[in-house]
Amino acid sequence: MKKLPNYRLRVVEATYSTFVVRRRGRVDYISANETPLALSNLVHGEAAVTRFILEDSPDGQEAGRQLQEVLRRMWVSNLQHCPTVKVLP
Repeated sequence: MKKLPNYRLRVVEATYSTFVVRRRGRVDYISANETPLALSNLVHGEAAVTRFILEDSPDGQEAGRQLQEVLRRMWVSNLQHCPTVKVLP
């Protein structure tokens, strides 16, 4: 099994930022001070599917693109308030 690279995505919402991080093959959703959060807080009912997408992404760019698509679908009626996703080095 090929080892997938680690990545860190910054999710910028209206008043705060959170992070999606893949380390050692595991995806975590954390606050700015590294407090673990439930992925369902971000993507609600699509948490399981989103976790699979993030775990299977070959790199941070693809993971960021996929996560942004999930968020856009959720915020389709209010896109101006949709969180943005940035890939961090």
